[in-house]
Amino acid sequence: MTVLRLDVELPYPVELVWRAMTDRRLLAEWFLHTDLLPVPGGVYRAFPTPDIPGFTAPFDMDVVEVVSPTRLALRWRGEQLHSDVVWELSTIAAGCRMRISQTGFLGIAGEERRAELQRAYALMFAQRLPALLARLDAEQSPPARRRRSRDVYDAADMPRRPPAVATAPAPAAPPETAPEQAALPDEAPPVPTAAAGTPRDGLLRSVYAMPVERRLRLLSVAGAMVITVLLVTAVTTLLLRTPGPAAEAAGSGRGPGSGVQAADPAKPAASGAPAQSPAPTPSPATAPPRSASAAPSPSAADDTRPAAPSALSVSYRTTEAFTGGFIGEITVRPGAGGLAGWTATLDLPADAQVTSAWDRIDFRQDGTRVTFTPQQVHRNLPAARDFSFAFQVGDPSGATRPDACAVNSTPCS
Repeated sequence: MTVLRLDVELPYPVELVWRAMTDRRLLAEWFLHTDLLPVPGGVYRAFPTPDIPGFTAPFDMDVVEVVSPTRLALRWRGEQLHSDVVWELSTIAAGCRMRISQTGFLGIAGEERRAELQRAYALMFAQRLPALLARLDAEQSPPARRRRSRDVYDAADMPRRPPAVATAPAPAAPPETAPEQAALPDEAPPVPTAAAGTPRDGLLRSVYAMPVERRLRLLSVAGAMVITVLLVTAVTTLLLRTPGPAAEAAGSGRGPGSGVQAADPAKPAASGAPAQSPAPTPSPATAPPRSASAAPSPSAADDTRPAAPSALSVSYRTTEAFTGGFIGEITVRPGAGGLAGWTATLDLPADAQVTSAWDRIDFRQDGTRVTFTPQQVHRNLPAARDFSFAFQVGDPSGATRPDACAVNSTPCS
């Protein structure tokens, strides 16, 4: 049995690290591609990538225990991989400590595989995970307050232009030097005007006094508001538009959007003939009995008859063989009605003995007969879904498979 342990201190809160451990999208960034969810009893799958040493093929992950946000216990099952893995978090002064523990069987070349996994865990937990946590922490932190540029002004500190000074009218010329004005005694005096190029209105004066950049932004906002109002008006007009006469005629007697009903005539009435109202549909209480000719033929009834439910099937294979024993795997495929309260039996050669079993399976050996009993989580199996469990056998005779095996008296193939 191989034991691996690794402690990593992370300067981040426990809740943030727990999120990176249990979110399947985040797991793909630092760990492996997987559909893992923190649901006790769930069975999920992990898919290694070539840049991660120690993982050679996809493997199953059973969720054994979930204590949010401090503990996640898994069981890994795959080719040359049968291990119990526990990820634990604890709070420390600098953030949190993550402890990784793995115990189990790593295959025939266990020591070499252990060295590869140690390098993989150093890459995952000491490099990739801290980089991901740094990015998540930066996304959660509020943005730094930006210093206001000198070129951006609010309405309160906007520079104001001095008000325009009205030009005083020129003094009237004496009557002897201005005969034109003397000839028009009823003409009103000239109205004082603002300086050339300066708007008269106060609001326009404020807009005119704005910097060019702020004036352009104001015009852009006003244009966007106008376009929004036009779009809303157009959509409202389309939704509230009254249907034409053709639509009213097509929908008369029916709800909106209704099509041709089952009681409608198959052909329209001939031109010039008076329209006939449809015959009233008889109620279920007064409906005439169906004719015997309407009953389906025996051949049609046979075609729609449901197929017989599939039966239970069981298969066995030796996943690994080594000096002094082997590892076997039994796969159970329930029938259409599922499988409840099942047990598996195994007949071994003389002096052979089961030393361990995986996937929450209890076992008892009496002589050469071994009985496997599933725990509560696997006691009831759904229909059309395979379930596999593995076991290790110590056998000094050199045998690589049991003499016989069965599940609920169904022999293994």
